[in-house]
Amino acid sequence: MSSLAVKFSGKTTTCKVEIDYGISNSLPSIVNKSTAYIITDKNLVKCHKAYFDRIIKHNNNIKAMLVLPAGESTKNYRTQMKIHRWLLDNGADRDSILVGVGGGVICDLVGFAAATFMRGGEHVLVPTTLLAQVDASIGGKNGINMAEAKNMV
Repeated sequence: MSSLAVKFSGKTTTCKVEIDYGISNSLPSIVNKSTAYIITDKNLVKCHKAYFDRIIKHNNNIKAMLVLPAGESTKNYRTQMKIHRWLLDNGADRDSILVGVGGGVICDLVGFAAATFMRGGEHVLVPTTLLAQVDASIGGKNGINMAEAKNMV
């Protein structure tokens, strides 16, 4: 299968959508210019641990990986602060790239973290579910939940 890349440009930003089988071939070219930090969830690591280990081992620009609990209950302010603290503790800066690999929860968290960490930075989302592909990964519609309602922040 060959990859397909499409760019969407607006007045202030450009979004590139790349469709491919797996990320092992394209991830090195995406993160080669900057340090990268992967955020994913326990379900993906459980199923694809060898894959994540290989990507991290063979890409010197990937500095660390944060594994979060899976599920909607993770998409909250406490987790967002945990991500920000983890980024600081691991030397991330404004030029770092956040890479979210997962479903809608991970894509929402990583998109929101990228927008709020050091006043905004670059991120790459690798959606692993159909809902994440059409809802969380394109268009910048990311957020976290409050106790009273979903996607309020």
